[in-house]
Amino acid sequence: MRAFFVTKRLAFGSEITTWRSVEQLQAVGITHVVNLLSNKHRKKIREFKSVRLSFRDDMRPHSRWFYSHALRFYKRATRKPNAKVFVMCRLGICRSASMTYFLLRASGYGYAQAENIVLRARPCAKIRRSYRECGEQYLSRRNSDTNIQLFRTQENRCQLSRQKNFVKLSIFLYLGGSVPNGTAHR
Repeated sequence: MRAFFVTKRLAFGSEITTWRSVEQLQAVGITHVVNLLSNKHRKKIREFKSVRLSFRDDMRPHSRWFYSHALRFYKRATRKPNAKVFVMCRLGICRSASMTYFLLRASGYGYAQAENIVLRARPCAKIRRSYRECGEQYLSRRNSDTNIQLFRTQENRCQLSRQKNFVKLSIFLYLGGSVPNGTAHR
């Protein structure tokens, strides 16, 4: 069992099957595990903070909740300064590599850069097209939702600023101030 690090805090690999594997992962600082196996939690995985996302290697698209849960777990884990996340599947080739690619993309890496990082860490890794497309669709939707929220927030700030300026001008005029021609507030 080996952890293939793609960043200082993110690694992927095969299933944790022995206590020796647990010790090896703990020795390199792994604190959190994304379990992509469809079986139940094993006692060995309970040695780490983990999330279980049943993910059959059937090359079918996955729903938004799947990527949402994975990303939420990853972000919460990486808020802690010494946390390291290990993404695991049975062989550590397809599912864990694809999820690691998704987490890199969600962290701001470009398409080719994220893929190269995963393949450099483990040359036999395979990022399945269907998994990649689902993850990209999720990120695209998530980013567009975020952009809409940012736009609305900025728009509200502008309206609030205009209202404050109008109130200030009204008070100024009420108190006897004068405004040069052509600069009065409409």
